[in-house]
Amino acid sequence: MSWVSDDKKTCIIDITKPTGSITITSIPSGAEIFIDGVDQGVKTDSTVTDIPAGDHTFTLKLAGYKDFTGTLQVVEDQITNIAVTLESAKNNAAMLLGLTIFGMGVLGAVVLATREKKPEYTVPGYKGG
Repeated sequence: MSWVSDDKKTCIIDITKPTGSITITSIPSGAEIFIDGVDQGVKTDSTVTDIPAGDHTFTLKLAGYKDFTGTLQVVEDQITNIAVTLESAKNNAAMLLGLTIFGMGVLGAVVLATREKKPEYTVPGYKGG
């Protein structure tokens, strides 16, 4: 607060809130950055400035990957660094087995194939092709 010396004794109050910045990187990069649910209009890897000091929630969104949500603390006049590895949204079990799941067939058969074999249909108690 400061006083201006004049005939009217004017009082000037500075009400700016303390802010800081965050630098968010992700693997892979290119994820949309949301802070407290608000799209920041930038993608990883970026620095977002003028964030009010305090605790915040952030979300990273990238097509083909699961959304990542976390919390962070912004400190006045400092940069908070966040690094995230995004998790693929694809079926990890099929990827680990080297299989492609084509879908469910008649009677609940699962249609699977590998690069070496043509699709194979399996139904408990029956083998067909």
